[in-house]
Amino acid sequence: MFLTSKSLKQSELNSQELVILKSLALGLGCDTIKNLLDFSELEFEKKLSSLYRKLQVCNAYTAVGAAFRKRILNEKDFTSEKSKSIALEFATQNVHRLKTVSEDSNKLLWNTYDLLIDFLLYMDKQNRKEVLK
Repeated sequence: MFLTSKSLKQSELNSQELVILKSLALGLGCDTIKNLLDFSELEFEKKLSSLYRKLQVCNAYTAVGAAFRKRILNEKDFTSEKSKSIALEFATQNVHRLKTVSEDSNKLLWNTYDLLIDFLLYMDKQNRKEVLK
């Protein structure tokens, strides 16, 4: 199969195809994805074939690359699981900071800004821990 100039939009993929594509972009294997989504072998193969056909590719590697070029996937979809788990840990520890914010949009903006700066510092600290291991 060859790529043509036909533009594919994210909306042309169904939700299951998009989940499969994002899972492939994260580096999950087909067996893992199939098991996580609780698909039978045949059901998974049909969905994967449909995804490949819509992207006009023949394998997972080229599917992810084509989806990125066509802007179906973005950089967030390639974020490592390690980074996502650190972000989730930080968000869990700090969700209370946004619950107490008033309806004042300026105050909300600055509280969100402070939270993001704290998150960047937290990520730097986590990265330094990794380097020192």
